[in-house]
Amino acid sequence: MAHTFEAVTTVAGRDLFLEAAVQNMEQLDYTHVNLGGRLGEQMSHEFRRDGHVVTITVSGEGQSHFKLVVDSETAPVEPLVFDILTQGVADYLEPFCRVLSEGEGEKVLSSLVDQLRTSIVRILDKDE
Repeated sequence: MAHTFEAVTTVAGRDLFLEAAVQNMEQLDYTHVNLGGRLGEQMSHEFRRDGHVVTITVSGEGQSHFKLVVDSETAPVEPLVFDILTQGVADYLEPFCRVLSEGEGEKVLSSLVDQLRTSIVRILDKDE
């Protein structure tokens, strides 16, 4: 049974997702193989672990958007995508939290980062 996730995003969304995906998948002990591609054209990344292969393919979708497709024949990809997104956003926000002076803004961002970092655990616990 194939597992697929698709989304259309901006350049910034694509870059954030791919950076977070590589970091997150390596933390999950997946081996990363960049299958290449040229700027503005299709590019692919492949991740392997214990007989599972997860592929992320990026292709242009109009002038300023990109289609991200995450798929695997054996591994459920939605929990991986959710983890990539939450950890990626947390990684993006965290440096800003550290330099904000104490106050409501710092508390809100720090709380949001904490919620993002623990959200995958809550989601996985519900699925079991």
